[in-house]
Amino acid sequence: MQAHHLKDRVGAVVIFIVAALGWWWSGGFPAEAQMFPRAILGLMGLLAVIMFGKTFAGATTADDQPFIGNARNLAITIACFVVYIFLVSTIGFFTSSAIMLPALALLLGFRNPIVIVASTAGFIAIVYLVFVEIFSRPLPVEFFAQ
Repeated sequence: MQAHHLKDRVGAVVIFIVAALGWWWSGGFPAEAQMFPRAILGLMGLLAVIMFGKTFAGATTADDQPFIGNARNLAITIACFVVYIFLVSTIGFFTSSAIMLPALALLLGFRNPIVIVASTAGFIAIVYLVFVEIFSRPLPVEFFAQ
């Protein structure tokens, strides 16, 4: 067995186990709160099974690819999400998202302002629609609405 197939199989099994444990853990949620996490976890488990199956189909990946393609961008992303987690609890979800998404894009080198603004607005609109309107789940309150 080639080394990359072993890594892919182990990765698929780990992802499947995480999805299964998350599915089991979400059983403690109220019935109306189980649908969204279980949909995501079910999809995650299905994709892990597909990933595992593809290792037997003879598909190959380049072994000479580094695990982390760009350590600087990874560090920027992790730092932004640490700040984002703090901001969400401090100033609210929508305000912190409106700050973090463009900041992350700019720090990672994206420069098209139309795409940055459109993707930020689209993300915020979709999250609002799904969580607030469809699922009636409140997100962290904005600092100016407290």
